[in-house]
Amino acid sequence: MIEIDTGIDLAAASGDLLAVPVLAGREYGPGAGWAAERLGDGLEAYFDDREFSGKDGQAVVVPAGDALPFTAVAFVGVGEEPDLEQLRRAAAGVARTAGRAATVATTLHQVSPGAATAVTTGFLLGAYRFDRYRSEAGPGAPARLVLAGDASGAEEGAAIA
Repeated sequence: MIEIDTGIDLAAASGDLLAVPVLAGREYGPGAGWAAERLGDGLEAYFDDREFSGKDGQAVVVPAGDALPFTAVAFVGVGEEPDLEQLRRAAAGVARTAGRAATVATTLHQVSPGAATAVTTGFLLGAYRFDRYRSEAGPGAPARLVLAGDASGAEEGAAIA
């Protein structure tokens, strides 16, 4: 069972992975500018090398080092004008690629009013693993999801998932 925390200020959060939205044209969404500023000037060149533009479905994971209280930051492309379905898919992608991250924090839900339900649902469904018949278990699902800032509707998303 994944624990869901809401209402935590991004600057006070910490964990293994921070997932922030980037809109098409590399326009930073909520929290992305904050993270980019702390990661420094080389970030744009890093994006250029990986041809990251913020298109829907793109993602780039950057090690955070000592710049942030997170091990890594995932810049998640959500497209030009993301709808709830795009945000749900983006959150599911974050959960699938979280690897061994025990705590994942995100601001994806802040892109659109009412998106906390979609983001929570997507993350929980993306994190689901059926390992009953596997001889070797793969990386476990994250234990904790932190929805930084206002996340009204997260409980509904958890119930749907």
